[in-house]
Amino acid sequence: TKPVVIVRWFDKGRGETIRRPEDLPDSFEPWRVSRAAIAAEMQRQQRSHRGVDLSFVVKWHSLPSNNPAHPRNQTVKSHEDAGASLDELVFLVLTAALELSKYLTPVVHNLSPFGVALLQAGDPSEEALLAIELIKTGQLSLAPLTSSVTETSFEYSVPVDPEIILISRVMTLLPMRCRADQPWEGPVDHDLLGFMSIVRPLYRSWRTLLESLVLSSVLAGTTYPRDLGLLLTRIPFLQEPNTALGIVFKAFAQRGSVDGLGTTFACCEDIVGDLRRGSLFWEEVMRIVTNLRHADVLREDFYQEWC
Repeated sequence: TKPVVIVRWFDKGRGETIRRPEDLPDSFEPWRVSRAAIAAEMQRQQRSHRGVDLSFVVKWHSLPSNNPAHPRNQTVKSHEDAGASLDELVFLVLTAALELSKYLTPVVHNLSPFGVALLQAGDPSEEALLAIELIKTGQLSLAPLTSSVTETSFEYSVPVDPEIILISRVMTLLPMRCRADQPWEGPVDHDLLGFMSIVRPLYRSWRTLLESLVLSSVLAGTTYPRDLGLLLTRIPFLQEPNTALGIVFKAFAQRGSVDGLGTTFACCEDIVGDLRRGSLFWEEVMRIVTNLRHADVLREDFYQEWC
């Protein structure tokens, strides 16, 4: 087939050819677990107040495959009780997506090195998964995002410290809590806008994958969700990230204090709290990078950028 070439706005001199991975399966066999099995695992994880989500699925698959409680040992035939609960459907969709994306090993459905890194980073989240996907392709790095744009509305000098650039890109993956009734009036940052032009297509690709798996299960007669709209709000990658937290962090790093940030970024609800969340997320991503290097799936030169 004809190759697809991406030319991004911030670097018109280069084009990136997108190729279809050769090892993608042409089809997969959907499988489900029973409501009783989900309830038992909810009790084991002590999280009855939360429904099935990415964290729940990854932690369940972390059990040894010979453990009777492992989900592969709890499967039911796909035609049984096709009107499944939302928790069952979310589990089916997330498991299929993790398998297709190589976070689970084939057949036995143990965690792959990428799945282990996601688990050991902390509480598995869509932001951590997004970071791994960017690390896989070498996009979450110190590589400069060149641009013909010379002017900037960023009121501080752009930090030259490579660590600040890398941390700000990582923090950009986290959504910042902003007031719905107040627009963004702070500065913009062209490096983070360029980085976001890489992140958002990836984010949308994951959302498209999950929605396609929902559609596939319905068309195949595997499931008949009673409330499709509610199901689509339960699967991750619903709200795209933006550059807000990365910009706020750069301003904080430039000033060395949070004083005055509330005035500059008046639409942000909790600047200090979000910066703390960003700091914890940076530590999670560092654990991901370390685990992937120890699993020998990262190049040494890429790893050294993070050291």
